[in-house]
Amino acid sequence: MKRTLLLFVLFLSFYYSNAQFIDNKLDLSMGYGPGKFGGDEMLNVDGFIAPALYSNFDNSYGISIKMIFLKKQRLSFGASMNYVSGSEWNTDEYADYLNSKVVLFSFSPIVQIHNKPVASGFLNRFTIYFDAAPTIGFSKTSLSNPLFDIYNGDYLIQQPSGSSDLFYGLRGALGIQGSITQTLGLFLESSAGYYRVNSGLYSDNHFINYRLEAGLTVKLIKNQRYYY
Repeated sequence: MKRTLLLFVLFLSFYYSNAQFIDNKLDLSMGYGPGKFGGDEMLNVDGFIAPALYSNFDNSYGISIKMIFLKKQRLSFGASMNYVSGSEWNTDEYADYLNSKVVLFSFSPIVQIHNKPVASGFLNRFTIYFDAAPTIGFSKTSLSNPLFDIYNGDYLIQQPSGSSDLFYGLRGALGIQGSITQTLGLFLESSAGYYRVNSGLYSDNHFINYRLEAGLTVKLIKNQRYYY
């Protein structure tokens, strides 16, 4: 009995003397989730009332790939690439963009503020963070039908049915990341972005996009700290 107790005490001593706190330095995250385009359904362009393109899409989803590098205990930097789609355009009184689609491709450098990693407790396995991300990208629009029919005599002049337009703006995100193991984790993130755009195909000069994403985080590089 005394020998068993002694071995147990030695085991505890060895275990606690080599306890580790893993502070990961580089995270790679991949996420997917639904979204929504916000804004007014109707636009007033020089006194002419027309339906908006982006804010009338009823269906949207997004895919993201994000890499974050821990610079300081409460501050990280990184970048993300994002894919967002919009479809099922719908408004009550107009059919201008019916069956049209839009696809957004964007890149964002990221400044992330998060809680300080700790050796035990809730914040040992969970990280609460806020991302500020200036964004630039391209909006690829495909119209099902041209907005206007233009004739040259009896001949119909073919009108463009698609465009690829530069957009830029700022996105903010609030999220929580939880560790499953020292290598893998899960995250849940809510974000909103405001973007400026200019196109000859539609009248919108800006759009808003909301997203809710969940995904997997892989911890690529770790900084091990030992407590004795």
